[in-house]
Amino acid sequence: MEKRDSGSVPHYVKWMHEQLVVAHFDLAEYKRIYTSNQADLDVLNSTGSLFFARLHRLYWSSFIQTAGRLMDPATSRGRANASLARLVKDAERLPFIERILTLKSEADAYWEPLKKIRDRIVAHSDYEVVVISPSESHNAKTMSIERIYTIAGEGVKLYYSHFDNVGVGYDDIWHSGGAAHMLTYLKRGLDAWEAERQRLIALQP
Repeated sequence: MEKRDSGSVPHYVKWMHEQLVVAHFDLAEYKRIYTSNQADLDVLNSTGSLFFARLHRLYWSSFIQTAGRLMDPATSRGRANASLARLVKDAERLPFIERILTLKSEADAYWEPLKKIRDRIVAHSDYEVVVISPSESHNAKTMSIERIYTIAGEGVKLYYSHFDNVGVGYDDIWHSGGAAHMLTYLKRGLDAWEAERQRLIALQP
């Protein structure tokens, strides 16, 4: 375990918390943009279908890589990782060890199919997977990413509760100027364009 002030949250746990805030924000923005609301999807397709298709691809590459870092082993080639496995390793003598072991076991189950995607599609272009026999089984699920983020956050919360007796969370993330605002302005733009189109049609002889 790293050197730190006695009785304080380890520095790498604080770093993981900051990274998880960003990860949860990105995922929440993604869910706001690529909603199940057909009206919102129509706005995306009408204003920038190519842009939003590429953005979707970039988001998923980021999600897989972020989940991969969270699920890294405690050490790789002799170097320590700031990961869920390290949270478990450093909790061996702490009172919440059983709880964090349970969390890690659940995260492992979600990560197993995603790891194949990370290794064979995101980090590398495995010839058999991407060319010879592409499969629906290699499609990542939003729920799996969300659960890994949530589980890692629960592990971080255990440290904050134990060392600082404070709670941290990822539910009330500030979204001013984010996807919701963007969709609002795109809708206004479409409405204005349609109003102008109708005005010009009305002026025709």
